[in-house]
Amino acid sequence: MPAPQGHCWLCNRFGPLTKEHIPPEKAYNNCPLLLAKVDERSTEAGSLFFSPHTNYKKGLCFHSLCSDCNNRYGSKYGGAYVDLVRTVAERIKDIPNFHKTSIMGVRRPLRILKQIMLQFVTANGSGFVRCNEWVAPFVRNPKNSQIPGNIGIYLFASNARGARTTGVSAHIDLASTYKRAVIAEFTFWPLGTVISLDGELANPRLSPCTNGPSTGSTTRGRWTLT
Repeated sequence: MPAPQGHCWLCNRFGPLTKEHIPPEKAYNNCPLLLAKVDERSTEAGSLFFSPHTNYKKGLCFHSLCSDCNNRYGSKYGGAYVDLVRTVAERIKDIPNFHKTSIMGVRRPLRILKQIMLQFVTANGSGFVRCNEWVAPFVRNPKNSQIPGNIGIYLFASNARGARTTGVSAHIDLASTYKRAVIAEFTFWPLGTVISLDGELANPRLSPCTNGPSTGSTTRGRWTLT
């Protein structure tokens, strides 16, 4: 079956779109998976309805990138992310939920962040890069370490076997501060990733993996995960 045609979600060139595994296959994303979407009727009914499941036979993947972007950036950044995932998986085996663990000496953190953003490109749909013009230059230039001041990228460890992706959504804290947040989440055991598109998040369960939105740098080598 020929590959579907379309504009690459990262570089916007038109042509065949290849399957992009998110996360990389070696990050435990090589097994059969059922993915269900929350149905829009859930809002009206007040309870969750799910659309029919999509069956992924060899891991979670989407036709989102051209072969050039898939091969170039996946191979360049995926290895560093896989190393972190395997370290986290080994570390959290005997740690109860909502407890913290420190991952020391994180290697190649900039490549990890670029892989995280590459995953958000695919997880959040074809319009994500068009709405966030900094994303493509950040991913496509291996030496680019600049992240806009209103962006925060966060990690958390998860013992729950499974995957979850939310797309970009807005949240308001009705319990106390009424603060607005525009975020997206992509979680695939054992690592969850969250991006804030509208300022810093103060959730204690999230570990910032940059030096903070105000600095725009990506130099942390020690990450504490909850």
